[in-house]
Amino acid sequence: MCQSPAPILIITGMHRSGTSVVAAALASAGLHVGSRLMPGGRGNPRGHFEDLDFVSLHERILRANGIGTEGFTTATEIPVPPSLADEAVLLVEQRRLGQTLWGWKDPRTTLFLEWWARLLPEARFLLLFRGPAEVIDSLFRRGDDTFSLNPGFALDVWSAYNRRIHDFQRAYPDRCHLAAAETAVADPRSLVAAVRDRWGFPLGEPAGVADPHLFRHRLDLSRRSLVAHGRPAALELHATLLAAAGLPPDPKTEQPRDPVSLAMAEWARGSSLESRASTAETELAEARARAETLAQELAAARRELARLESAERRSSRRPLPARISREARRLARQAGWFGSDVARARPVPEATPRGWQ
Repeated sequence: MCQSPAPILIITGMHRSGTSVVAAALASAGLHVGSRLMPGGRGNPRGHFEDLDFVSLHERILRANGIGTEGFTTATEIPVPPSLADEAVLLVEQRRLGQTLWGWKDPRTTLFLEWWARLLPEARFLLLFRGPAEVIDSLFRRGDDTFSLNPGFALDVWSAYNRRIHDFQRAYPDRCHLAAAETAVADPRSLVAAVRDRWGFPLGEPAGVADPHLFRHRLDLSRRSLVAHGRPAALELHATLLAAAGLPPDPKTEQPRDPVSLAMAEWARGSSLESRASTAETELAEARARAETLAQELAAARRELARLESAERRSSRRPLPARISREARRLARQAGWFGSDVARARPVPEATPRGWQ
């Protein structure tokens, strides 16, 4: 009798939606997420918990379709080339060996949910979502070049990813578990328990891997209002996802405000930041000047120390009376006693006194 393949749990969601924290929690509870993982970096110092082989596969599919490897796209159809589809099959076969429960985490998986569902009928999907304003603010803070050049595109990408999640969850409700990022990060134990109980996965208790400071940044209400004014459909989609996950509406949702007021608020914020940046530049210049002065003083002190050490080495080879006489004349010159008897005193002969041999 053929043994059924080991269950697979795929973790995905829009970038900056808590997927790394959730993957870390599940990995500590017994989910094998890969042996060669993406290391930590900007935005995820504790690690991304992404299997580099699956990340590479997704990136090459994106490149084959003329899309950037980050996966920032609103494309509705991204076909998988046959050669990469064959590679995916081999990769899955390798991961299945010796595993009782395995999977991977990669936000780019969201772009290929239907394809993976057909390829892996035994796979289950943990789908994470987060509010549009919070995701966009996190992307801006991370400094992705794509959104620095076109900030409004971030809202479009959020909508595209979360629309895919919404549609996929509706099409495969028995194979999906939908979770809000804030809830999952605040209580990863409950999330792991929900996944374990729903599908009978062999998971234990997760370790305390969640950072308590994650998702606690208070976003300015005027910026939330920008989302409400610019992309009201994004807020409607977020509300739909919350309802599908059995959660109440987001109490932080801001109503649209007059666009002129929003622009003026951003103008005031920008001017304040420019003023603080100018002050910081002035303070930095002053600090550099002080550092240069200290460096010069240090160099002078080192030269003086070297001179004293050299003089000490020379004087240590002279008899004591001669050293005293020379030092007395040097001190007299420094003090300005050029007309005194001390300055005109004859040096003591440098003959070695009796009894010093």
